[in-house]
Amino acid sequence: MLIEEIITEMPAMTLHGPDGFGLTQYSGDEYALVGGFRDGSSNAGELRLKYQIYSHALIDANDGDFAKGEIGHCVVRVASDDGEDQGDILGLIDIELKPKYRKSGHGKKIVRDIVDTTKSGNLDIHDIQKKAKKFWDKMGVEYGKNQTGSATNAVLRKQTEQIEEDLRAWFGKGKKGGAGGGGWDAYNTKGERIGKCGDTKSKAKPKCLSKSKAASLRAKGGKKAIGAAVSKKRRQDPNKNRKGKAKNVSNTKGK
Repeated sequence: MLIEEIITEMPAMTLHGPDGFGLTQYSGDEYALVGGFRDGSSNAGELRLKYQIYSHALIDANDGDFAKGEIGHCVVRVASDDGEDQGDILGLIDIELKPKYRKSGHGKKIVRDIVDTTKSGNLDIHDIQKKAKKFWDKMGVEYGKNQTGSATNAVLRKQTEQIEEDLRAWFGKGKKGGAGGGGWDAYNTKGERIGKCGDTKSKAKPKCLSKSKAASLRAKGGKKAIGAAVSKKRRQDPNKNRKGKAKNVSNTKGK
């Protein structure tokens, strides 16, 4: 029996019942949060709820045995006010996996699964302990300013939101990145800097280089080396208007 069928057969709890917020918070592509029981005091317009985490793959691998699909639990903040945000997960207070499922990739996947269900694209991560900081750093959280003490708070955004932010930095106007300040610079086949990445009006496809990468090429062969890298980029990725995932082309000959 599939997890979707099992969850459907379970009796749903009332939205504002005395003990919980609803049996199933969601059933995503890989995991499901089931339970929704109150866990500690809640703020106005929110509920602090504990959910058990189940893996679809583990349930299927064990012939539909629901109990063998449980990998741990998490405690989250959920919006409880009436409105379009009702039921939305706002923050992750705690997540604990069973010992045999730790350091196996499940933690990273379930956190991403949770943040990808949020309507805002942001998930508050509460009370990050020192021993867990390395994990959250790898997840790409953003820490608030003036954090003090042994525990800190942070925000994790959807991967699409993070990519957009990275692109803004890439095309940005800060002091770092390109030789002319801001984001990376675009170069032509003559090895000349012709503008910022994303801003150039060149008809041919340029190649974008960071300040350090351009300096490295220049040290190896001046503008000629930069021009050769641009020419290689155009040969291997000629369509200036190509959509989809970026195609990385090595600056080194023969690669």
